[in-house]
Amino acid sequence: HRSSFLPPPPEFPLLVRVSSIPNFPTPTLAPIHPVAAAEGKKKIIKLKSSDGKEFEVEQAVAMESQMIRHMIEDGYTDNGLLLRNVNSKILSKVIEYCNKHVQAKATDISDFGGGARVSDATSAVPAALVEDLKTWDADFVKVDKDTIFDIMLV
Repeated sequence: HRSSFLPPPPEFPLLVRVSSIPNFPTPTLAPIHPVAAAEGKKKIIKLKSSDGKEFEVEQAVAMESQMIRHMIEDGYTDNGLLLRNVNSKILSKVIEYCNKHVQAKATDISDFGGGARVSDATSAVPAALVEDLKTWDADFVKVDKDTIFDIMLV
């Protein structure tokens, strides 16, 4: 007898690829957790660079940065996040990177027939997306070593 399905806790992503769960039947997506679905509104986070520039980004984009994610999880978002060691040039590059990766995740899930597809050898579309992102990433890091180092810290 199988136990009933328990939805993921709200801190899990909205969509979970069940293909990565061992011995799980083969539907493409697990149900969306009701609390997470209710939180589907796009929250805006204000990021402030060390040189005083402010950037407003969606929380999903900000959460791509491990450092910013920890600040958000620790509740430091009331008056925006002051990134004392990050100038506006580096912060804008980090936001560009995070935006691209959030868009790539959304495209992988939603652009192909309205549902996610499991990447496999017979599916060329997700493989093409992965290649496009790899190419974009390779171009993105074609900057001087100091810039790369500063980006990696965020």
